[in-house]
Amino acid sequence: MGALKALLFTVVSTGLIMWLGLYLQSRKPSAEPTRFERIVANLYLLFRRIVCFTAAFIILLAGALFVRAAPNLWLGLFACVVTLIPVALLVWLGWFGHERDQGSWNNDITRYEAHRKRYRWRW
Repeated sequence: MGALKALLFTVVSTGLIMWLGLYLQSRKPSAEPTRFERIVANLYLLFRRIVCFTAAFIILLAGALFVRAAPNLWLGLFACVVTLIPVALLVWLGWFGHERDQGSWNNDITRYEAHRKRYRWRW
């Protein structure tokens, strides 16, 4: 029964996060956001940051364990590099987000700044 509850929680929370993102993409960027839209944007930002930063922290801890257990310097260095790449990606995605349609990673910063101004995000 515990596995069923975990599966249900995962499905519902994933569906909620996907719905929040799709809802925000369907809004007109030129119109003033409604109060509901602002609340949804803040929830989406909060969920995105919690998920990405938690995953980055877990990967960083696992990488630290691999580096510590490495039998030689080169293997430890390799484990460090392999760990830091996904951690950096998750931190970037958690902070700025990324859309497939945008192309360049530099566009993420400008889009984040536009969303920050539109939804009055402080962070």
